[in-house]
Amino acid sequence: MSSYRLTWAAAKDKVTPSSRIVYSIYRATSPGGENFSAPTYTTRRGAVTFVTPPLPSNVSNFFVVRARDAAGNRDRNRHERLGRNLCY
Repeated sequence: MSSYRLTWAAAKDKVTPSSRIVYSIYRATSPGGENFSAPTYTTRRGAVTFVTPPLPSNVSNFFVVRARDAAGNRDRNRHERLGRNLCY
C-alpha cells in the first residue's frame, strides 16, 4: 500500500478567489478510466496538494484534478497523470 501526494497550480476564476476553490480528484486504475460523475476525493477550499489514503501498490493509479468555484461551476479538465511511487 502506498499514498500519493498530488500537487497542482491553483485555479483562477473571475469571481471566486483561489482560496475558496475546491478540487475534485478522480482516480482510476486504467488510463481514461475515471468516473467523472462522482469524485474519488474532494479537497478543502484553497488546497493545491492532496495526499491519498494508502492505495494498493500492485495496480497503476491514474489521477485527474478538476476545480469547482463557489457558484458550483466545474472545469472539464481531462489531463490525466500516472501516480508514481518514489520509493520503488
